[in-house]
Amino acid sequence: MIRSLAAGLRSLFRKEQVGRELDEELTGFLEMATEEKIKCGMSREDALREVRLEMGSLEVTKEVVGTAGWESLVETWWQDLRFAARMLRKNPGFTTVAVLTLALGIGANTAIFSVVDAVLLRPLPYKDSDRLVQLIEHDQKRGVDLDWVSFPNFRDWAERSKSFEQMAAYKFHVLNLTNVSQARVLFGLKVSANLLPALGAHPILGRNFLPDEDRPGRDHEIILSYATWRESFEADPQEIGRTLTLNGEPYTVIGVMPPQFNFPPKVPITSSVPSRRTEFLIPLGLAFNPNERDWNMLGIIGRLRGDIELAQARADLATIARGLAQQYPDQNQQIQVNVEPLLDQVVGDVRPTLWVFLGAISLVLLVVCANIANLLLARSTIRQREFAVRTSLGATRFRLLRQLLTESLILATAGGAFGVALAYGGVFLLIYFSPDAFPRLRDVAVNGRVLGYTFFISVLTGVIFGFAPFLEVSPAHVSQSLNAQGANSTSSAKHLRLRSMLVISEVALSLALLIGAGLMLKSFVRLQRVDLGFRPQNLLTLWTVVSEAKSVPLQPTGFYQQAWERIQSLPGVKSVGAVDNLPLSGIHGGGPFTVQGHPTESDIDAPSAYRCIVSVNYFRTMGIPLLQGREFTQRDRGDELSVLIINETAAQRYWPDQNPVGSHLSFTVGRAQPNWLEIVGVVKDVLHDGPEVAAKPTIYMPFLQTPQAFMVTVVRTESDPTLLTLAVRGAITEVNKDQPILMSRAMTDIYTDAVAQRRFNTALIVSFGALALLLAMVGVYGLMAFAVTQRTHEIGVRVALGAQPWDVLKLVLARGLTLTFAGIAVGLGAAFFLTRFLSKLLFDVPQTDLVTFAVVSSCLGGIGLLASYIPARRALRVDPMVALRYE
Repeated sequence: MIRSLAAGLRSLFRKEQVGRELDEELTGFLEMATEEKIKCGMSREDALREVRLEMGSLEVTKEVVGTAGWESLVETWWQDLRFAARMLRKNPGFTTVAVLTLALGIGANTAIFSVVDAVLLRPLPYKDSDRLVQLIEHDQKRGVDLDWVSFPNFRDWAERSKSFEQMAAYKFHVLNLTNVSQARVLFGLKVSANLLPALGAHPILGRNFLPDEDRPGRDHEIILSYATWRESFEADPQEIGRTLTLNGEPYTVIGVMPPQFNFPPKVPITSSVPSRRTEFLIPLGLAFNPNERDWNMLGIIGRLRGDIELAQARADLATIARGLAQQYPDQNQQIQVNVEPLLDQVVGDVRPTLWVFLGAISLVLLVVCANIANLLLARSTIRQREFAVRTSLGATRFRLLRQLLTESLILATAGGAFGVALAYGGVFLLIYFSPDAFPRLRDVAVNGRVLGYTFFISVLTGVIFGFAPFLEVSPAHVSQSLNAQGANSTSSAKHLRLRSMLVISEVALSLALLIGAGLMLKSFVRLQRVDLGFRPQNLLTLWTVVSEAKSVPLQPTGFYQQAWERIQSLPGVKSVGAVDNLPLSGIHGGGPFTVQGHPTESDIDAPSAYRCIVSVNYFRTMGIPLLQGREFTQRDRGDELSVLIINETAAQRYWPDQNPVGSHLSFTVGRAQPNWLEIVGVVKDVLHDGPEVAAKPTIYMPFLQTPQAFMVTVVRTESDPTLLTLAVRGAITEVNKDQPILMSRAMTDIYTDAVAQRRFNTALIVSFGALALLLAMVGVYGLMAFAVTQRTHEIGVRVALGAQPWDVLKLVLARGLTLTFAGIAVGLGAAFFLTRFLSKLLFDVPQTDLVTFAVVSSCLGGIGLLASYIPARRALRVDPMVALRYE
């Protein structure tokens, strides 16, 4: 094998020398054979003649010897490559259009695949991340997943399960960093001591938490993120061991995490708080009370043991869940445990969306292939004489196919190279316009796997459209092409049928994409028309967490009361309110309750509702109408909760056909002693979870009776609320100069973020549809223009025989519209099938919306008419005398 390889390389790179040696060898063999004949009594002339007859032509022998090795294939391929490049250079216009069209299709595919690769295919940045799972509860009775878990359930799962190396817990937490040059809010996690070992992560400075530090009263250690250590503490290694003042209490810095560490990869506060990396870790430090199983606040992850499969872990925890349901029937009855790969939980609903994107852009690539195939078919018509000459000289159909594929692959490779350049720009635009809550956005990049995908689709597209002109090459056309006068010979019926089928496929694919885009656009328009239940315009929000430490001069009630009074006195402020769970924020709390006169046995049987703590004037500030009763007033204060306001969904569901004002409910259930609270008002529903999620039953409690450290202050202004941001911040600082503000945002910006994913999805699908439409119409125009050129002689004859302009116009338009409407018919069938994959992306629009189907089809038909009319106008200007001499 090595000898064959060496001989082949020598033949390739020392061709002349190898040729001389072959000549010498054949000449020597000829002389030896001649001498043998002479010895047998023949004359030299007769002997030489006899040997030549036996050996045959020396040139044929040389050719046979030359084609025996692998190097002949390489040489032939190189010849094909040079010839293909030469032919493409002779047609710069065709080559440029083909390469740019391919670059557009391949570049868009590469950009979308880079997102799919980063989000769906690439493992999470943790050790053996495929062994990491998320544990969530499932309420069988209500049919809902509970992402957060109670601390007692977590402890029991961890202690009783045999399927996990580690099971760890975490919860989001906010700390006020004070006693520094500039107070600030830190957003981070409370974690169990084994969270980092479960992830396979380690601090780059310092150490991890010790088990003894994960206890109440001993949980005042902190590990900083790399970004916080660098930005707030100038990356000083001496910070290890330093004491920080957080929420008015001392915390000792014990470590710094690596710069690439990020957990959790997805922050569930999706719309109001921009996605961010957690800035610190502190111990969970919770006391164990086995009866507090209705306070779900923890996220749970686990690392499977090496020999345990996911199904085994699910079965193990299902057994544990049944045991806990029997042990604690009031709280754990019908509560199951779902065990899902951590990657699936991180990706969430984005997975089907990304596959739809990849499928849509793949359809665009098919339209590109059809377009390039049409161009090549048109070009092959001009080259029929060349193919005929080559065939008559002995070229086989396989030889012609190889040449055509070589030309196609050159085009595809060039298109792929330019496509990669476009993909870098596409990735930048995708990242720039993607919503902040899009998971794993920072990981998107054009890497080796993405480039491999680009190479694959480049070769695949080259092969697909490279076969089209080969189908036109037939031995039956050789004599016809040789007798034809140049490139103007009429195309065969087979050729025209093939081009027509390609155009029909382009129109069909474009229609399917456009209908999908139309459904998405209609869905987004309807989403924006949804009544949120409040007025987000001219509304400013400020997020603050007041420390409840005794060393802080003002406790939450006093601080917020003074801050709201100062803000209310500012010029341009109409009203001020506050809430702990802001609508559209992704933050909500809730729980079961008991309606007076309707006792319940347990949490499972009890009704449930969201709970919000609001200040006086909150409803007026937000623009939430009062439907019955009254709002909270300054008189609604005291040490105990006594009054409530509910929304209309809660009133209709739990007090049907009656006025709930004056009725009572209690947040205790089962056999616990009830504490009856009076309902004093009913307000309009607010879409707390976003415009696409129906309103949930909601109970509002007065801040003055249930003060909270974390509150979102809402300020109704007379004009642009962002103009008052500095003044409002200043009013808060006047109350307490060390009080940091987590953030301030206009409510319209929060709403924009809440619908950002829908807007992004719609814009992307619409852009794909527009691109496919452009390519399809170029295909229709190209075919009709080519047909007019090919039929110039026929048109001239028709005009000379008395055909009117309308007859010529009808002739061309009929052909173009036939192709367009055939494509629309096929596309409608494809759209009815393909739009089912959009069902999860639509809002209040059926996937087979007939109005959208009809409007898009009509628009496409009109555009097809325009694309056919332009060549038809050119046909009207044909001079009969010139046309008769055309061939």
